[in-house]
Amino acid sequence: MMEGLNYTLKSVIVHYGTANAGHYVTYRKLTDNCWLYASDDIVRIATREELERQQIYLLYYERQTVPEVLSQRCTTPPHGDTASNCTTPPNCDRMTPPELVGAADSLPS
Repeated sequence: MMEGLNYTLKSVIVHYGTANAGHYVTYRKLTDNCWLYASDDIVRIATREELERQQIYLLYYERQTVPEVLSQRCTTPPHGDTASNCTTPPNCDRMTPPELVGAADSLPS
């Protein structure tokens, strides 16, 4: 690993079943203790504790440290302005599951 690069866990895939058959589900991180669980047409809030009990199949990380020229591309506008290309993660405590689904779609991938 290159020095100075930081990675953040963004989502995990869990597989239920055998090597020949089974089902995959996804946990998508919104905050440290707030995750979205997605399985076919079911999307719900999950906690970190629930995730830690799973047998994880695949981890997805996002690189956080980028060259300085790239890190300056994201600017935060004045309060109320919607012209920003930055995305602020939602607060799970104030959202219902359908709102979380839309919020997860708007997060950078």
